[in-house]
Order: sequence, then C-alpha cells, then structure tokens
Amino acid sequence: MRRAVLLLLGVLFVTASAAKESPVSKELPAPQELAVSKERPAAQETSAAEDRSVPENARNREREGVHGGIMGNNPYSPACPQFFVEATREIGFVPAVFATADRMTRCTKIGTAASYHLRGEDGLIHEGVEAYRSSKKNNSCTAVPVLCFEPAPTGDKPVGGEIEFIDYLIGNSLAGDAAIYLELTPFAPSDTLQYLRGWSNYSAHNLDAAAWYLSQVDSLSAWHEKSLFFAAISDAHQGRYDRALSLLDGYSGTRSELAAFERAGIALLQNRPSAYKLESASFTGAYPLAQSEKQLDAIYSERYETRSASPFWCSAASAVVPGLGKVFAGRFDEAITSFVTVGTLAAFTAECWIKCGATDWKTILFGTLGSIFYIGNIYGTYVSVGITEFEKGQKRDAAILYNIHIPLRSVFD
Repeated sequence: MRRAVLLLLGVLFVTASAAKESPVSKELPAPQELAVSKERPAAQETSAAEDRSVPENARNREREGVHGGIMGNNPYSPACPQFFVEATREIGFVPAVFATADRMTRCTKIGTAASYHLRGEDGLIHEGVEAYRSSKKNNSCTAVPVLCFEPAPTGDKPVGGEIEFIDYLIGNSLAGDAAIYLELTPFAPSDTLQYLRGWSNYSAHNLDAAAWYLSQVDSLSAWHEKSLFFAAISDAHQGRYDRALSLLDGYSGTRSELAAFERAGIALLQNRPSAYKLESASFTGAYPLAQSEKQLDAIYSERYETRSASPFWCSAASAVVPGLGKVFAGRFDEAITSFVTVGTLAAFTAECWIKCGATDWKTILFGTLGSIFYIGNIYGTYVSVGITEFEKGQKRDAAILYNIHIPLRSVFD
C-alpha cells in the first residue's frame, strides 16, 4: 500500500510539472496612462495604483490561482474548479462530475499537445461548458442582423475627380481613411460614389458597409458586375448566405460560371450537398477558376463522401480500452492522458483490493475515483467526436470562403 501511495504522489508530481503554462505576455499600459502617472506626485502613486481597475485578464488569472497552486498552471480557462461550478449550474451535477473528470485528464501538456491552434492571445485554451453540450447546440447559427445604414450626406460635388485619390489611399493601406472621406464629404449621388464607398470599406475589412454600398450599384453601371460579386462575397463572410444568393441569382451577365461557382461555395456553407452538385455541373476547369473548383470538389468529397467517426462507436471503444475512442476521433494527446489516468487508478484499486480487501477505505476511495474517471473518459469521448467535427467544420468553412474569394481578385483586378 505504501508503494501505491508513493506512486500516486509521483504521478501527481509529474502531472503538476508537465502542466506548466506557456508564458503570457504582460499587458502594457496605454501611452496616456504613462503620461498621467508621470505627472502625479510621488505620495499619490501608491493609492492611485491601488484604485486602478484590474484588467479582466488579471481577474481570470487570480481566480485560477487556487488550481494553479494545487496542480500547476492550468492550460484551460476557466480552470477546472470554476468549470465544475459552471457545469453544475448549466448541465447538472452528475454530467458536471464526469465532464470535469474528463477535462482534468486533458489538463496537462500531453493532453493539450495538439490543441496549440486553440490557444488565445493569453496562452490559454478557452473552453467552457458549451463544449460538453450536444452537437446541435454547438453548431447552431446565431441570428444575422439585417443591414441598415443611415444615408450619407449629399451635395453637388462630383466624385469622378476623386477616383485617383481614392485609389492612392487604398493602395497605400489607407482604405479606412478613404471610406471616412467618402462618407463625410457631400458628394453628388452616383453609382460611382456607391462603388467607391463599397470598395474602400471592403479594402478596410468593413464588410457590412461594403456589402451595403456595393449592392446599391445599378445594373446599368460599369461598376455593376464587380460590385455585385464583391457584395455577395462580403455577405457570405458575414453569414448572410440568403442575401448573397439573392444577389447572385439576379445576375444575368456573361460570367455565368463564376456566378455558379460562388453559389456552389455558398451551398457548401449552407450544408446543401444537392445544391452544390447542381451548381458544380457548370464547372469547366478553365482559368482562373480551375484550382478553386478542385478545392471545392475536394471539400465536398471530404465532407459528404468520407465516413466520419461515430460518437457511439468511439464511446464504446473507450469503454473497452480507455482513450481508444479518442484515437478514432483524432485526439491522440487526449487518448494518452485518458489511458494513463484511468489505468493508474485501476492499478491502485486492484492493489488495494488484493492487499486490504474490497471493503477497505483505500479500495473504496481509489475504486470510486477510478469509476468517475472511467465514465468521464467515455462521456468525454462522445463529446470529443462532436468537438472534432465542429472544429473540422470551422476549418472547412474558412477554406470555402477563401477559395470562393480568390478568383474574384483574378477576374476583376
């Protein structure tokens, strides 16, 4: 029994040592704060520093200090104790116990080795209770607001003479300044003005304003085709797929394959495989769409023609061998920590049972802990499949948006 306790302490020590967090960059005060602090009398600096509001990052770090003192710095935010409190409130006590057990097995450098891309600017992985809700809730779409902008001031000044100046600003990374100049100057209304306002906002990554102004360009204008396609892609980036489709469906110009290509990409974003097959029938593989068309076909094949992991069978695999289902889900780092944690607790339970009997308190203690982490391993595996598919979906959507955007630059620039 003495060896079992020493082994448990050794495992906890290794876990605490391995759970060291990557360094977090300290927040620097704004220049204005530095200037003010220099002007304060020395006698007031201490009290002013005490009254200064604490950044939200510092509050989070302070809340996580208790857990960090016990098991080392936590790579997750919120920390496991706070996570358990939130999980109990939102999904119930029993699921919270198993969810926290699964989370604790991942709370090491090994368990988060493949999650480097999920870390925020503070070096932490921000994963709350929402990760352990059903996949339907994780994949639910938020409501997209309807575009509505106040009319800009109008006047008699023609905007035609400002085109070169606006192009100069955009070409020199001053698109935001160009957008403000066009918004505040009382130019005479025209399609050219709407296009320039939309294009400057698009170049400044103000996609809501870009979509609005570009969609106002008349179909008889020389700027119409470019405005229509870039208005549609701006709407797609903002999640307004129906509005983007309505713009593309109303297009009757010569670039029909480009319009079909954009509609095909939006169909993938909307999870409409039949609509994608219908639109992709117009693909010819001609430049400049050839490479992007191949990419969309590959995304379609990976999403709809490749068999994905089943949450049920992955959970069953983890019931047979702890962590095995997470291997099938593509989470090898979490599989290792699940196997080691559950296996170690099972070994302690077996040794206590053999040496002290089934009714000894040590056997009951390790048996209870082992059961909790074993069930948490199964529950976590089921959730991991949904999380993995959700992350894959996010990466696919980003790839789709990238590929339907790239040809527009080649066509209209």
